[in-house]
Amino acid sequence: MLRKKLISAIFAIISSSAFCYGWFNLCNWEKFQSQLVPAVAICYVDDQNSSYVFRGNNLDGNKIDSQTAFQIASVSKTLFAWTIIKWAKEHNISIESPIGKIFSGFSTPLLVPFSQLTISQILSHCSGISKVQYRGYRHLKNCPDLYDSLRGGGGHHPPIQLIKTPGESFIYSGAGYTLLEYLVTENGRRSTTSFLEQYFDQKARNFDMPVAPMKPHSIWGSPIDERFFIEKAAAGLWASAATLGAILNKVLSKEESEVLSKMMTVQKGGYGLGLEVEKGNLHHVCFHLGANPGWRSGIFFIPEKNLGLVVLTNSSSGQRIIIDTLIQWLNCNGVPLTDLCRRELLERKIWMFIGWLSFILFFFKILNRSSKNEILIDKKGRKLTPNLLFVGLLLFLSFFYLDSAPPLGWTLASFFSWEFHFFSISLIFLVALNYIDHIKSKKGFFHERR
Repeated sequence: MLRKKLISAIFAIISSSAFCYGWFNLCNWEKFQSQLVPAVAICYVDDQNSSYVFRGNNLDGNKIDSQTAFQIASVSKTLFAWTIIKWAKEHNISIESPIGKIFSGFSTPLLVPFSQLTISQILSHCSGISKVQYRGYRHLKNCPDLYDSLRGGGGHHPPIQLIKTPGESFIYSGAGYTLLEYLVTENGRRSTTSFLEQYFDQKARNFDMPVAPMKPHSIWGSPIDERFFIEKAAAGLWASAATLGAILNKVLSKEESEVLSKMMTVQKGGYGLGLEVEKGNLHHVCFHLGANPGWRSGIFFIPEKNLGLVVLTNSSSGQRIIIDTLIQWLNCNGVPLTDLCRRELLERKIWMFIGWLSFILFFFKILNRSSKNEILIDKKGRKLTPNLLFVGLLLFLSFFYLDSAPPLGWTLASFFSWEFHFFSISLIFLVALNYIDHIKSKKGFFHERR
């Protein structure tokens, strides 16, 4: 009995401390976010004028500035799509033509199935190519070349496949961008960054990894090892706030209206060519988010108002800062909140409600352990084994926090709001305590003591 009370007390202290710590920090987010997200760079673009906001230090301890490079993850797709459309226009090539007629290199069996795809289908993720999510390589020397990446990167990710009829459905996949990158760089013989840089101004040529990059950080704000990406068009470019600000100024200029118009042509899934497009009554909000291990980024612009926003962070917890900055920016410019903002705000409320509910259930569990009736009793008296439920739930929750988790694990964790993580903490303790009861009683997960 003494051991049981001691275990209950330990669980109560740990759980309440963890959850209250989380609740306190959510109420003091301005202070807490500097711990979770050490560096933030924001660029506001207003009719060709740029202004910046910074917080954090470089690896050498100096303050970051407008030239500090961040890994921009999937925002790379927007830059690559814009460059490809410019390249096609310069060479009088239709983006609706089959790529087999545009590029050479389709003699290999791997690439033959993709010869009838168009540039437009690939950039809009409507090509039917399988979903491939790149997680990066732990060591630069282990990075394959682009062709090997298309084949699966030595088992690092699934190989590129055509699984749907082109043009019929939306499948978000970086593999299509890697295919185009391989072809446009002359089968990988040319540098991707050099291809991009020829279409940007001098001050917007900064896409390579810096010599001494900042450290990326986990969702808990702790430094993690850098991941390397050979698939630069899909996820591997580096850029500073000044670079992306200059690019937005160029994209929003009158000279590039034709290219921008093509990019904003919405296909399936609300996706244009290399960016998402949300259409309001008076304005279009175009954007793309990026998530790599330890990095979060976002680029947004409103063509009708010549307004742009760039938010770069060096943490997997950067999502909240990006969305909060976006909401403030939209409100300041009199633009209604996008679906992206509304979904995020709703998610925060839902997870906070569920988090408090699981926390309350945990304390009811503590208070009722020594009584005759357990909390969470099966009313029909059935004895349900907890093994599958316990293991499955714990794996499901840990899936979001393990750096070596299956594909999409760290990505989903970085997209969830912080309320979800505190809900997870409470639920883990609740399930663990029920499992201890099961082991002690040898009865079902939901049971009644006689």
